Parts: sequence; structure tokens; C-alpha cells
Amino acid sequence: TWNRLRGELAELESQRNQLLQAAREQADNGHLSAARKYLARIPGPMQNEETRQLAENLAAATAEVKQLAGEIQYAARARLYDGLEQKLNRYLELKPRDSKAVALLRKVQERHQRSQAKTGTTAGTATAEESPQPPPPPLPDEPAQQPEPALKPSSKRKQPAEKHPLRNRIIWITASCVVTLLMIPRMLALMNPQHQAATTPGQEAQPSPELPTGLRVVHTLSRHTNDVTSVAFSPDGQTLASASEDYTTRLWSVADGTLLHTLHGHSLRVNQVTFSLDGRLLATGSEDNTARVWSVADGSLLHWFLHTDDVNAIAFSPNGRSVATASDDNLIRMWSVDNGGMLYTLNGHESGVNSVAFSPDGRTLATTSFDSTARLWSTSSGTLQRKLTGHSNTVVSATFSPDGQILATAGYDRTVRLWSVADGTLLHRLSGHTDWVGPLAFSPDGRTLASGSFDRTARLWSVADGSPLHILSGQAGNVLSLAFHPDGRVLATGNSYDSVILWATTEGQLLQKNTEQSGAITTVTFSPDGSLLATGGSDDTARLWAVER
Repeated sequence: TWNRLRGELAELESQRNQLLQAAREQADNGHLSAARKYLARIPGPMQNEETRQLAENLAAATAEVKQLAGEIQYAARARLYDGLEQKLNRYLELKPRDSKAVALLRKVQERHQRSQAKTGTTAGTATAEESPQPPPPPLPDEPAQQPEPALKPSSKRKQPAEKHPLRNRIIWITASCVVTLLMIPRMLALMNPQHQAATTPGQEAQPSPELPTGLRVVHTLSRHTNDVTSVAFSPDGQTLASASEDYTTRLWSVADGTLLHTLHGHSLRVNQVTFSLDGRLLATGSEDNTARVWSVADGSLLHWFLHTDDVNAIAFSPNGRSVATASDDNLIRMWSVDNGGMLYTLNGHESGVNSVAFSPDGRTLATTSFDSTARLWSTSSGTLQRKLTGHSNTVVSATFSPDGQILATAGYDRTVRLWSVADGTLLHRLSGHTDWVGPLAFSPDGRTLASGSFDRTARLWSVADGSPLHILSGQAGNVLSLAFHPDGRVLATGNSYDSVILWATTEGQLLQKNTEQSGAITTVTFSPDGSLLATGGSDDTARLWAVER
């Protein structure tokens, strides 16, 4: 009996080692999920120090990949090129066959070479073998997994087909050991189950019945073939638009999730999508140096507007008669929706312009730039009204308060600033974030400002005096997107890991964390009536969630 047990045990150890080797090979090739699947096939009693160490390394690598993916997605979207090449290189060490990351790295390197060429310096940069080309069409994150190596069958016994052969044979060996009382230390070590440490789930708020209590997916919109960069509801809430790195924008029926139109024409990533206030028109801005205006009714192209570099942001005026575009060519341009003609070129920023916003009354345009400034412009004349200085690094976002009297800005210097639109004076400097600050949103009543940061928190601030109200911690990754519910009592945040979270704004408490959408959540927005939340992310999908009460 002992010889029989030794033979069975030796065979099981051999099969474990084969699975362990297969897991290592998959990990070395960047196929982390496949590596984890191989390890999962090793029963608990056959785990040893090597398998446990590899499992820990895979868990750490998977977490780092998710974190880097979110940071890279946000940095590329917001044009945060400082440090992006280093992040991409590290990401490709972990996932060397990710074609999207390879293409983005090439683009970042080409951009750096063009920038050096403009300044007449090339020291420290690689010489391009050919003229820069746009990145190839996006491919899936991972190639198809290689077939798993077949395990060698036992030469001593012909086993019938079983769903879990290793597990069943372990049970037989354990029973035999009990019967024969062969309690050998090595056997005990192999057969002792590994107890997982108990985990304590994060404490969640007990919300009042009136508040939304959670989210439920009603439609997964999965026709895109690359990251979804921007989503927007039509003003009547019946249509959702989604923009993507696959060069397309898509229009969806909110009622049943069907695809209405695919808007083709852009030749590179689409950065932003927005509806006109009457819902008849849709505008898109792209890295192909163009912005375009489309008919929502039939998806036809009406106008296209040209810059000489990436179009980072686009906005309709409140009256719907003009469109503002912001570009890496340092310019903002105003265009007529009626005839597609250019109305003004707003010149003054000393570096690329990354965001643009109209005041609620449409008289003022706010822009932010890599030159560390925000600026206020007259929309009637195209002249500069105020240059807002004070940020010590790139300013990446700006938003007007609902009454149009205050402008909020945020950026690389880890601060948020509130400015008087009337005279450009600084009202409050909001400090507390410990890393880049990106998305901003005013509550519908204008009393509260929300900010999201790479420090993995969102924060709520009093607009009246700039004081901090709540720190919304517990995010698994950097906060990439946020939006207030129309009633102002709930904030939704999306982060670089895989979470959409609902928060009660009065108490600053977590209502629900949802991880059904994998990858970074790059964009979130509520429907006009607040019954739905739309999200988009790095899993190539947009989703519609019912807001449950």
C-alpha cells in the first residue's frame, strides 16, 4: 500500500510541477489570467511554497497592470505626457504583447521626437527610421491563449474520464492514509488545506430609503473594438452617444440598447462627444486634427473643422449656433453650426489647450492649457477677458458653476481653484489632494464642488468658503471620472481599477461599489431624469445602469 501511495503522490507532484511551469510560461508572456487559471487547477493540498509565491506575484502583477492601465488611459486622454513613456514601458514589461500599449508607446515617442524637432534639439532621443505614422488599428489586449499542455496519463492505472481527476485522487489518497495510519510528515505538508485569511468587507453606509441604493446593468453596449473615451446622453434621455479609440462614435437607443448609427470618418481616436442642447446635433473631436458635427437623426456628417494638431475638447454654445474646439496646436476656434465656417481663432495659450467650456449664458468661454493657465474669452468678439494664473503646472479641467459666476479649475499641481468670472480674482485655493487632480463637477445647486484625483480619492468642497466637506476614500484606483445625480444627493465616481461607486453627498458615505465593468472606468454620466447612469471604459464597452432606490 505504501509503495502505491508513493507512486500516486509522485505522479501528482509531477502534474503539479507541469501546471506550475505552464503558469510561469504564461506569466512570462504577459498572459496573467491564463497563468492564474493554471495555478487554480492545482488542488489546495498540493500547493507548496513555489505555487503560493507565484500566486502572490501574479496577484501583485495583476493589480499593477490594472493600476497602470487606468493611469495610462487617463494620462493619454488628458494629454499628461510627463512620465507616460515610463508607465508604458513598465506596463509592457508585464504585458509585452499588448498591441494597444505598443501603438501608444510608439505614438508618445514620435510626439516627443516632433517636439524636440520643433525646438531644434534631438539629444537623448532615438532617431526614427521612418516618418512617424499613425498607430495601427487597435487589436485585442491579449492574443488568443495558447492551448494548455496536455498532462501525461498514468502508466500504472487507466483512469475513467473525470471532471476533477486530481481532486478525486487526492481524496482517495487521504482515505488510504487514514486506513493505513501512514502519517508521514511530507504527506501531511502536502495534504494540509490552505486556509484563506478571513477578510472583512468595507463598511458601507445604511442609506435612507429616499436615496438611490445601487446600480443594475440594463444594457451592455459592446460593439466598440477599443477603449470607450466619452459617453453622453441626449437632452431628452432617449439616445446615448459613445466615442472610442476605435475611431468611431456610436449612437444607441437607451430604451432597448440597440445600435442606431455608427459614425465613421475620424481616422484616429475620438476624444470627446457632446450633444447640442436641442438634441439634433452631435459634435466629436479627434486626434486626427478634426472636429465634426453630425445629424443625430440619421448619423450623417454635416460639418468638419480642421486644426493642425489633436482636437482635445469640443463644446456647443448654449444656443446651439456655434461650436468651440480646443487643440494641441495652442488654439481655440469658434465655428458656425449653420454653415460650418470659422468665426474666430482664439490665440494666446503658449501650449496645447486641453479643455473648453461655455458659461451657462453663453457669453464666456473658459479654456485650460499645458501652459499652466486658464483663460476667459468673450464669445461675441473672440477677445481675451481674463488670464487666470496661479497654478504651478498643467491645468487639465475647468467647469462653470450653474449660475455662471464661478469657474473651478484643477491640474497637475494637486490643487483646485475657484475664480470669480466677473473679474478673474482667485476666490479659494482648495488643497488636500496628494496627486494630480482631474475631473470636476458642481452640484446642481452650485453649493458643492466634487474633485477626483490620482491619489485615489474624490473630495467634496464647500463652494462658499472653499472648506473640505468629505473625503471619499476606498477607491481601488485613481479617480478618472465623476458626476452628480440631478438631485445633487448622490455622486458617481469611476476609477482606474474597475469600480463604479455611488456616494451620498450629504454624509460622504459609500452607497454601493460595483465592479461588473472590468478595467478603467473613464467616463460616467447620469441621464437627465436621473434614472440611468452611463459608463464607458477600457473594456471596450459602454454600459447603461438602472439607478435603483
